[in-house]
Amino acid sequence: MQQYGFYRVNYDQRNWKALIDQLNKNHSVIHMVNRAQIINDAWELVKADMLDIGTALDLLSYLIKEKDYIPWYAAVGELEYVDDMLSYTALYGQYQDYMRKSVNTTFNEIGMDIKEDDPLLTM
Repeated sequence: MQQYGFYRVNYDQRNWKALIDQLNKNHSVIHMVNRAQIINDAWELVKADMLDIGTALDLLSYLIKEKDYIPWYAAVGELEYVDDMLSYTALYGQYQDYMRKSVNTTFNEIGMDIKEDDPLLTM
């Protein structure tokens, strides 16, 4: 809970699917630190060839609803790897379109203007 250990967690496919389904259904029932940890674990496991990249991409599908900074920070950090891997391929344009669609809803809702009553992690 809230990232207490220094270890990666890999689930079987059934549990990865259950996590993905829960995040898409109601991500807020999982603490924001744990959402970031799940994202980070998934992508580090992909890099170690211990998790299918499709599962990690499916995991990110809920981000269109995510408003908290910490999970987004984790996702962006991990997606730099994907960006680097795809930057010289024919898939790069599709990847950029996918990312724009993924962040567009959150960006439009939060915006660029800092409000005095914004929580620190929104600024």
